[in-house]
Amino acid sequence: FGAEMASLLVRMGVPAHLFVDHNTVRLATILQAVEPSTLIVLDHVKEELIPASVEVCVTVRQSQIFARRPQIDLYTVDELGLLGYSTDCQTYHLNLVEFHFERSETGRLIVTPLYNLLQPKLRIETLDEVRFKNQTQAILTLFPHGR
Repeated sequence: FGAEMASLLVRMGVPAHLFVDHNTVRLATILQAVEPSTLIVLDHVKEELIPASVEVCVTVRQSQIFARRPQIDLYTVDELGLLGYSTDCQTYHLNLVEFHFERSETGRLIVTPLYNLLQPKLRIETLDEVRFKNQTQAILTLFPHGR
């Protein structure tokens, strides 16, 4: 997933570096040397290791919630892709251009891609709980492992 994120950023003209450091032994040294303005966190980073150069941290499905850093959390579902984003890891701005969103009787989010080529139309009930705030925003409680 990290390679996909890096390739998307590079394709958009955003300089990107992908580092895999399971033991975080080198992480602080690498971050200080590179001085990124955007840090995409796919696992976990100790907040105190993040250098001052970082203006925003990007996470996926609340992989980490930062207390002292500006953050954008991407809401994704494996089968569907990017469904929305949040700056507070609670209220998500939904991708209404590509998807239709509904709430099931059990409170779960149902997503229908608007432009898929499958017939009949594909509708996926996620395990994520939803409460719609308005037509473009939803408060989500994410299931820990996606889907």
